[in-house]
Amino acid sequence: MYTRRPAVEIQEPELSGTPLDEGHLSGADAGPPADSRPLADLARLRRLPTLRFGLIGQVLTFAAMVVPIALREGEQIAVLVFTSAIASGAVSTALLGYQFVYPVIRGPRSAATATGLAFGALVTVSLLLLPLTFFEGRLGLPGGTFAATSGLLFTLGLYAMTATQLVRRGDEHGLGVVRMLYGVGVLGLTTAASLWPVGPLGLTIANAVAYVVPAVRYLKLRQPEHLRLPMPRHARMRLVRASLRRSVQPTFSTLANGWAFFLPGIAIPGLGIAAQPWAIVARIAGGFSTVLTTIVSPPLEARMAKAVRDRERAQYGRARRAAVVAGVTASVLAMLTGLSLALYQNWSTAAEWLVPVTLATVLYWTVLLASAPLNRTPNFVGRDTARLVWDVARAALVTAAFFATSGIARLMVIGVVLTVFGILLIPLTRYRASAQS
Repeated sequence: MYTRRPAVEIQEPELSGTPLDEGHLSGADAGPPADSRPLADLARLRRLPTLRFGLIGQVLTFAAMVVPIALREGEQIAVLVFTSAIASGAVSTALLGYQFVYPVIRGPRSAATATGLAFGALVTVSLLLLPLTFFEGRLGLPGGTFAATSGLLFTLGLYAMTATQLVRRGDEHGLGVVRMLYGVGVLGLTTAASLWPVGPLGLTIANAVAYVVPAVRYLKLRQPEHLRLPMPRHARMRLVRASLRRSVQPTFSTLANGWAFFLPGIAIPGLGIAAQPWAIVARIAGGFSTVLTTIVSPPLEARMAKAVRDRERAQYGRARRAAVVAGVTASVLAMLTGLSLALYQNWSTAAEWLVPVTLATVLYWTVLLASAPLNRTPNFVGRDTARLVWDVARAALVTAAFFATSGIARLMVIGVVLTVFGILLIPLTRYRASAQS
């Protein structure tokens, strides 16, 4: 016979309610002292395990980006940009907004329920890509492109779940190690795919396999032992319904967000002489975005998420300011690096593409990268509806720009839209503790 559990054990995964004591979780971080100076969190990053191991991993990842460029594997790079646009655009939706919801869920049972639902949704969406294989010939894509994309989406989703769980636990050591494990894997596999090409899908397959190792090491899909207690069916269903309700707006928001990034990815075949230079710029800028989202942002997100759970406005503000500084710095470095490498591989045709690609790069990537570390924070602070409106409006304007323009002008106009909406994102990241009480 079941005993009715206290309400706190089956609370809905909302921002309200009393946070549970999660001090038993490995790597739990109490956050910086109350008297920290502004932006002190950014300075502390130099001493974090996340940065030390993460930078090693990112150096290896960056080398994995450069190797196929140096070996002039332009076709494989273009296919990888296409498949990555689909996988990265769909992953958050496939996970039911897991990265946006899970870090600030207070109840551990609710958190475990969200994990199970996200994994099931990821498997389903990955399988739904497979029937698109029959349309590859009509789209002019290499055979097996959508099968490879399905695999890339699944393993990228596992990696995203792994990193999100570590953010919630505040495990800064683990966050660094998973990036290093990925870096080792992707450099070895990418080098092999470039030196001994097996076809245009080689780099896509290499990236998909590289995500598996860190997920196997750290991802936890089962509940901890102390949560595996008998529960009435109605209590379990209450947790499921609460988790789904909490995920609805972030899921639709990430769907609109993914669509906004999917369109520029499929614009590459229509860029003519600018296609390969833009693919290189997009690949390098995407790499810097990865540095932000997998190395710099996670410890700051962990502190922001904990600040929301504990209603610590000052701690949240310090981490938020540090995230903005990191984003602006990465934005400048990404554009300079990407354009330099594009020039290296396409020097003979630079006169035809350099000016328009440079302009498109500045418009497209400047604010997009600068605001990347704040991407999840509107959902952290409970502005799900405002974020949904923001994402839908941006996706609508990006879609209109895509169909109303062509060639490199398409990227410029889309870049203007992304810049405006990147600036509008900043006010949505402000946190009022009283609003979450």
